[in-house]
Amino acid sequence: MIAEELISVAVKRIRRGVDRIDRALAFLEDADLWKDFNPNLVSVGNIILHLIGNVSQHVLSGLGGQSYTRHRNAEFSGKPGLSKTELAVRLHDTVDAAARILEGMDRERLEKTYEIQGMSYTGAGDVLAVMEHFSYHVGQIVFAVKLKKNVSLGMSNDAALNR
Repeated sequence: MIAEELISVAVKRIRRGVDRIDRALAFLEDADLWKDFNPNLVSVGNIILHLIGNVSQHVLSGLGGQSYTRHRNAEFSGKPGLSKTELAVRLHDTVDAAARILEGMDRERLEKTYEIQGMSYTGAGDVLAVMEHFSYHVGQIVFAVKLKKNVSLGMSNDAALNR
């Protein structure tokens, strides 16, 4: 039961993060997507590339056994000029593929140890790490868009949360 709950919550939270990224992207022009904020803060597009790389390396490859070669430095420095739509499709495709892998994991696979990014993780530990990492960067994207565009993304129902 715990295994099913872990997977269910992780997939739900990662998908909720994708929904939040989609809302944020709606306020950006394609040209805004690849503009770094400063030398220490990369563009929203680069953060999304980084999320795709992380999920691909950890879930698709690490837990799912698929072949994947990550170019992590390019996630932060490359400016491929993809449109919002193209980048969102890549993110959605990656998360959909990861969700299928995660939803197929049983207790044995969650307890198994995997070597990912030169570190040892249990499957469960990796699922938690991916969920935490994804949420962290979603927060950065949301903050950046709110700051840059001075908008509310309307992500919470304050009345419901105050009950």
